[in-house]
Amino acid sequence: MAPDFRFSQIDTICVPPVIDLRPNTSQRLALSGPNPSNHFLGVSHVTADEALANWFKHLGYKTVRCSQADATLDDLKTPSAAWMRTLDFGDSRWLFIVAVEYVSTPYGNLSRILGASTGLSHAVVSGYIFHKQADGGRLVWRDKVVGADFNRAGGQLLGRKGEVKLIESEYAIDWGVKILLAKFETRNKEIRLYENDKTQTEVFDVTCNMLWTALKDTLKSSGRYEIIQIDDSDMMAIYDMGSKERDRMDDAILRPEDNRCSMEITEAPHQYRLGVNDTKSLSQRVHAALSK
Repeated sequence: MAPDFRFSQIDTICVPPVIDLRPNTSQRLALSGPNPSNHFLGVSHVTADEALANWFKHLGYKTVRCSQADATLDDLKTPSAAWMRTLDFGDSRWLFIVAVEYVSTPYGNLSRILGASTGLSHAVVSGYIFHKQADGGRLVWRDKVVGADFNRAGGQLLGRKGEVKLIESEYAIDWGVKILLAKFETRNKEIRLYENDKTQTEVFDVTCNMLWTALKDTLKSSGRYEIIQIDDSDMMAIYDMGSKERDRMDDAILRPEDNRCSMEITEAPHQYRLGVNDTKSLSQRVHAALSK
């Protein structure tokens, strides 16, 4: 985050349509427009754009629409001056771009026609705030979260493959959008947008490259964890503790701090309510990996 940026500086913010930046876009998503899943399986849900508008309203922010950004993940993470000059801020000085980076919706066939969700669906969602400048824009904040449909884990949704996977993806993306916006400063004091995941941060006296190598080695070789996704560019790992249902999903992300590096571990709320806490154990294993 830019050191001079505060959420309180935002008056009106432009919110363009959510963009799909998954490496593989073969699975259908309903990010904008009429929601087709409302016609499936008697389930009603919202698209990503609707979720984004709803949560901003709950937080008390005034939003305006603008055209969708033509962007890659590299554009968003390390924007060039030329690319930022192409951004549409609408009638605002602030622009918030949301990207879906990854979606997983486990599904198993029960017959030739029907099947069921077989585990915890999740989506990686990232957000980027740009501030309008005389010569284009400036990236002042970005973050990335994992949204998971904890309420539907365990094969609870039955139907045709395409219908089930579409609905599961919507729930996971909705959760991701909600968690991402929970990081914003609320202006509606009566609204608590989300009971935050439990996040614990530890600072290591090593570079992030060294810590990232130790973390990946720990997750891969300890026999305790199952890696769900690794993102080397953002130094983020999504993993669980080997449960077949993938219902204990955590994530760890590294953030540089001068010549040191912090490791931020996020546990989903249902885990610590059940007394499941692996943060200390993972930290000890990472320390051991660093000492080799």
